Parts: sequence; C-alpha cells; structure tokens
Amino acid sequence: GAQALAGVMGGADSAVSAGTRTVFLESAHFAPAAIMGVARRFGLHSDAAHRFERGVDPDLPERALQRATALLLAVCGGRAGPLQCTEWPGWTAPR
Repeated sequence: GAQALAGVMGGADSAVSAGTRTVFLESAHFAPAAIMGVARRFGLHSDAAHRFERGVDPDLPERALQRATALLLAVCGGRAGPLQCTEWPGWTAPR
C-alpha cells in the first residue's frame, strides 16, 4: 500500500523503530494548489499540508535533506548513500 500522501500525510508503516537498519530520507517541494486540493479531498489536515498550502522556499528541500542526513549520521552513525534528485520536467521555481 501507499507509504504517504505527498506533502500531506506520512504512513505509520514507514516509521522508524528500534529494529530499523536502513533509512530513506525524502525532502520535497510541492505546489501549494495541488496540496490544498488533495488535503481537502481526503479530509487530511496535517502540519505538512498547512505549510505546503501556504508555500515554502523551493530551495529548502535540498538544504533540509543535507542537514537531516548530517544529524542522523552524528546521532546514529552509519553511512550516507547517494543523493537522488528528481525534478518535474519544465518546472521553474517562482521568484
């Protein structure tokens, strides 16, 4: 099944536990209008949906991912895998 609804709600099945050995961090930017429609349609009102509906800095996800990775490694140890970046074709950030 689904692990999350992008920009709106995360899934309990993807939560970290004491037995977790591998973590995949996701950091993304979502279009405010798209999030607003999805949150309303499914009746899911979360802190994430609230933030994305109002718009966030499109440059923030990469910086946030780098910081979260550094904190995770500092606290838990381990090693970071490769950064995978996917962008919507033809999309340009609003200025």
